[in-house]
Amino acid sequence: KGLFYGDPSQFIAQAIGITSNFIYVGLVSIIIFKFIDIIVGNRVDPDSEIEGLDVPEMGVVGYSGVKLDKHSETPIPKELFTIEK
Repeated sequence: KGLFYGDPSQFIAQAIGITSNFIYVGLVSIIIFKFIDIIVGNRVDPDSEIEGLDVPEMGVVGYSGVKLDKHSETPIPKELFTIEK
C-alpha cells in the first residue's frame, strides 16, 4: 500500500538503504583519502600554502600586476565617517 495508507515498510527499507549508503561511502572515502595521504600526501608544504599555489602548482602567476599590501591601499577620508547631529 504505502506510508500514507498505514504501511511504512517501503519507507523503512529506503531509510535503511540511505543510511547504509552514507556509511559505505563515508568509510570508502576515508580509506581512499588515507591511502592517498600515505602515498603522495593531501597537503602542500606550509610555505607554498601561505604564498599561494599558483606558481608551485600551475607554474604561472594567477593575478599578475596585483599587489595586495598595506602600502597600496588608498586611505578613506575622515569626512565620510563623520556623523551629523
